[in-house]
Amino acid sequence: MDTSYDRLGPLSLLVGTWTGDGRGAYPTVAGFDYVEEASFADGGVKPFITYRQTTWSPGKERVMHVESGYLRWSGSEAEMVVVHPTGIVEASRCDLHLLPDGVELRFRSTSVSMTPTAKRVDDVARRLRVRGDLLEYEVEMAAVGLALQPHLVATLRRST
Repeated sequence: MDTSYDRLGPLSLLVGTWTGDGRGAYPTVAGFDYVEEASFADGGVKPFITYRQTTWSPGKERVMHVESGYLRWSGSEAEMVVVHPTGIVEASRCDLHLLPDGVELRFRSTSVSMTPTAKRVDDVARRLRVRGDLLEYEVEMAAVGLALQPHLVATLRRST
């Protein structure tokens, strides 16, 4: 009998809806706080999960960002594809690190594509750590001619 861990490996630890708070910064923008909901869903058949994320200003007065995509498991490696409504698509490979109480996934872009009017992004690195019902992440970005550097950090808790 197929279990989700057989199909998804350590990606199965992400499945659920996560909510929490984050902080963003980049040299070209003022620092900002946000609230977030991220969901990872298992389709139940193929070795991938869907991903959707929305961030709001504190108090949820306005949507700040959305993105969606897929995380794939090959049986030994993970990959991630993320689409941004700002005209950016990132494809990434993962270095996987099993922890005594969870997993750390270190994604690094292998390609970043942009529409003609999108702001230039050259590289993205995402580190996700899952420990039980806690998801912590950091995102680094190389954009608009700047080198790869910290951009986002958040702590989310599983809500479903």
